[in-house]
Amino acid sequence: MVHPVIQTDFPHAPAWINEAIASLYETPIFPKRGEIQGVTNWRLARLQRALDSPAEKDKVRVDALFTMSDRDFRGPDIDLHYAIARFFAQWLDARKALWPFYSGWRDGYTDDKAGDKAFRATVGKMPAEVNDEWIAWVRRLTR
Repeated sequence: MVHPVIQTDFPHAPAWINEAIASLYETPIFPKRGEIQGVTNWRLARLQRALDSPAEKDKVRVDALFTMSDRDFRGPDIDLHYAIARFFAQWLDARKALWPFYSGWRDGYTDDKAGDKAFRATVGKMPAEVNDEWIAWVRRLTR
């Protein structure tokens, strides 16, 4: 259901944000009327394995999403890219920043194709500046 909504609402959205939001709601909860949240799901194991792998840990960076083409997102590391994007969306959602970021990017896309300006406006930092914080948060998650 998420894909058609994003495709209509933000037709220029790159695959990573579309899939991040869609996969966030693979395991939804409805804490109160009119509210939806995604909770930790099966993709966490893939992400944590990558963080523990000397060969993959450098691939686990949220800032890489902002410059990743749709083709690269869906390339050989697709399962890892989904996990990164999905847990980045959960991290943003936990901070009540997912929808302000999304709408800021959508509304300012003409001047912010990568979304980093909308991210900075929402979070107060550039994507590369939150990598360590995000990774620490991911490491604390349990399934």
